[in-house]
Amino acid sequence: MKCTASTQQAIALLTEHLDKVVKRKERYIEGRDAAKDKLSGNFEMARLFFGASTIQAIAAFEAFEKKNGNEVLEKLPPLDEWRAHASEIFESMKKEIRNDESKLAASPLGSASR
Repeated sequence: MKCTASTQQAIALLTEHLDKVVKRKERYIEGRDAAKDKLSGNFEMARLFFGASTIQAIAAFEAFEKKNGNEVLEKLPPLDEWRAHASEIFESMKKEIRNDESKLAASPLGSASR
């Protein structure tokens, strides 16, 4: 079966468009993977410096992300659920930092600096 010139032109345009879509998806995936690697590294650092409550909050996020992170867009949980996990991690970190600051202020080292 022979294709007409207009059919060949339509196929060429469609192929060009599909190539652009594939490249855009590949860039998105590369960016997503790089961000995920950076976040994972940040979590590993946090595990070195923070205590059990923060580590538990991080583990809860990682379990949530593992369960949901590879879903298609339509099946992903609402953005607020992701934000709630981030908020829990940050709140735990803030509490630990404030607690450490209070302990330092009450210690002989903290009172010596006054």
